[in-house]
Amino acid sequence: MSYEQFHNMTSEQKDRMCDGDKLRQRIRQYEMKENNNDAIINNSLKRHATSERPRHSVDDFLVV
Repeated sequence: MSYEQFHNMTSEQKDRMCDGDKLRQRIRQYEMKENNNDAIINNSLKRHATSERPRHSVDDFLVV
């Protein structure tokens, strides 16, 4: 941030910047985004084998 930008800010904006409100707000937004991504990933469809028969090896042990 340049001096010009800082000089043109209101005192309220400067106070919020010094208090770290913007940083806390960004952290909250990031956490909400992460929670939403987790929900989407957990609710997504899973891939399953198309064959209904289990595959067996030569020794008749189940191969996964």
